[in-house]
Amino acid sequence: MERVELTVEKREEMGKGPVGRLRKAKSIPAIIYGKKFTPINVKIDNKNVMVLKKIDYSENTLISLILKGASDKLSVLIKDFQIHPLTEEVVHIDFINVSLTDKIKVKVPIHLKGEAEGVKAGGILESILKDLDIECVPTAIPESIEIDVTALKVGDNIHVSDIAVPVGSKILNPEKDVILSIVVPVVEEEAAAVEPGPTEPEVIKEKPKTEEGKEEGAKEGKEGKEGKEEKKKEEKKDEKKKDDKK
Repeated sequence: MERVELTVEKREEMGKGPVGRLRKAKSIPAIIYGKKFTPINVKIDNKNVMVLKKIDYSENTLISLILKGASDKLSVLIKDFQIHPLTEEVVHIDFINVSLTDKIKVKVPIHLKGEAEGVKAGGILESILKDLDIECVPTAIPESIEIDVTALKVGDNIHVSDIAVPVGSKILNPEKDVILSIVVPVVEEEAAAVEPGPTEPEVIKEKPKTEEGKEEGAKEGKEGKEGKEEKKKEEKKDEKKKDDKK
C-alpha cells in the first residue's frame, strides 16, 4: 500500500486567536491520539499540507509522521477532518496512532472496472455499496477494492461473498449483501388523458321568494281588499244622501 511521510510541529498556543492566525497562514491545526497514547496538538505548515492534498486526505493511507524535536516516527492514519463550509478547505485534522502489528477496521472504497454487457444491452448498473468494511493490519490496507463488471448481464448481481481480499484481510460486511446489480430500466406508462365531455347549458332558475317577500306580498293583498270594501261603503253613503234629498 501507499505510504507517505509528513512533518508536523507541536502546537503550544491554543484558542481561537492562535488557531485563526494559523489558518490565515494556510497551515492546519491537528491532533494526534490513539490507544494508550497521550494526545498531542500539532500544526502542519503550508508547504507540508501539499503532502496531504496529493493523497486527497485519504483515510486509508498509512502516514509516517515526523514530529519536530522527536527521534521516532509515528505511524498514523487520518481518522477525521473538518472542511470549511464556504471555502471547502480542510481546517482541522484528527490523526490516530496505530500499531503496525495490530489489526484495525477501515472502510475501503469500491472501484468498478469496465462496462457491463448488460448496460450495453440497455440495462442499468445499480451500485448499492460504495465501500467495504475491512479488517487488517495497517500495512495491508488496500487502496481500493476493484470489481470487473465487463461480463455482467441484465439480472446479474455481485455479492460480498464474490469478493476476494488479500491474505490476512477480512471483509466485515455480511456475505449476502449485494454490492451491485444490472437491472432492467423501468418504463413509466403515461396516464391516458381524459377528454372532458360536452357541458350542459346552465339553467337559470327563478330566485325563490324569501319569507320577508311573502309577508310583504300578503300585506299588500290585504290592504288592497280593505280599500275596495271602504270604497263600496262610501258609495252606499252617497247614494243614501241622494235618496234623502229627493
